[in-house]
Amino acid sequence: MANNRKTQTALTLTFLILLGLTMLGCETSGDLVALDSPSTTGWLAIESGVDGFESAWLLVAPDGTELYGSGDSLLTDPQSGEYWILWQPVEEWNSPTANPDSRAFTDGSTETFFGSYVRIKVGMGDILINPDPKELRARWNLHGPDGFFAAGKGRRNLKRRAVGEYTVVWGRMDGFTTPPQANSMLQESATLELRANYTPVVEPVGMIEIDPNPDALDAPWQLDSDAGGVYSGNGDSVLVELPAATYTITWGAVSGFETPAASTASLDSASTLYLGTVYIAVDEPVGTIVVNPDPDMLQAPWQLVSDGGAQYFGSGDDTVTGLPLGRYAIVWGDVDGYQTPLGAEAVLEEGVPVQFDVTYELAVEPVGNVLIDPNPDDLQAPWQLESDAGLLYSGSGDSTLVDLPMGLYTLTWGQVEGFETPSPNPVSQLLEPGASAVFAIE
Repeated sequence: MANNRKTQTALTLTFLILLGLTMLGCETSGDLVALDSPSTTGWLAIESGVDGFESAWLLVAPDGTELYGSGDSLLTDPQSGEYWILWQPVEEWNSPTANPDSRAFTDGSTETFFGSYVRIKVGMGDILINPDPKELRARWNLHGPDGFFAAGKGRRNLKRRAVGEYTVVWGRMDGFTTPPQANSMLQESATLELRANYTPVVEPVGMIEIDPNPDALDAPWQLDSDAGGVYSGNGDSVLVELPAATYTITWGAVSGFETPAASTASLDSASTLYLGTVYIAVDEPVGTIVVNPDPDMLQAPWQLVSDGGAQYFGSGDDTVTGLPLGRYAIVWGDVDGYQTPLGAEAVLEEGVPVQFDVTYELAVEPVGNVLIDPNPDDLQAPWQLESDAGLLYSGSGDSTLVDLPMGLYTLTWGQVEGFETPSPNPVSQLLEPGASAVFAIE
């Protein structure tokens, strides 16, 4: 038993999600059948009962086979290895504290899973687990008071559960973003709804325009992405539906002209990246531009654009040599947490280097507060708050949420037995910088 307890304490919240267990009402690969006489070579027993009711369980064999049943059962001559059992919730009863539980079976041994349910002695309410879209049947784990644990997928209504705090962990589903876990309080005689919105992950793509000058040279080039893509061609080209990534372009040699330096830049989703250069004839006068963004540690990105159409990319302090003479503009890139400086222009002349200096200043993200005030106060009415950015908060009674990002917030009032739910429900407010949005019931 000691080894089994150690195994249980090491169990993570995501165990059943990663293992992919099915629940009652879902497909399984077989059933356990209770046998009258134990085998001489060993057996695995399940003892489960709640006040005369045969409680349900789900058993996972070492080879991954998923079996479910209810009440007492006996598996004779089982395969060697580790078995896991999940005790199913029973209304008005707390599930066994070791849930899920495991046993390591070896040839000839005898092992028993004990399902010891304890009657709930405090107030109770209902829990509605409601992930969207419904057809996805997203997986979830639920932890609650007194060691309560349940796992499943899709929409489910758990009746007559003990009041207290519950934590739901949403499973990872291929092709969808995973909602954050949520902590919520179940009030007596109330229904706690645990919602999650799974949104499809859209593969980000963009477009790259390649423009070596003069056009008549039809200069060769090669484009490499840090995602492993390699593209090559000559002269002006447009590449479409490229994945968002960092790209490096290498310009090929052209007789009688200096070969431009390679450059690297990032392609963002649904954007166009311009990669241009100018081939300079041998002995044509050139100049130097010094780029100096501060603080140095930021390695701020930048882009140089000449009046001849050439573009050069870099980050942090750099000195770009061999540039054709003429007018240049610099565009500074975004750095998280800092304000993006305005661009600048200068004329590059022979023998006179140009220097672009700039300092990035810290940006203060605009935030606000949300005040929630359901009345009467002693009801401790449940509520759920969701932002248009997908942030989700839930709780009960008077609450103040501080330093929330700007956006449209929608609050849904929960049900309280004996009282009508406020109308309208839900209700939305726009949270503006430095302001407070108040959701109140008078």
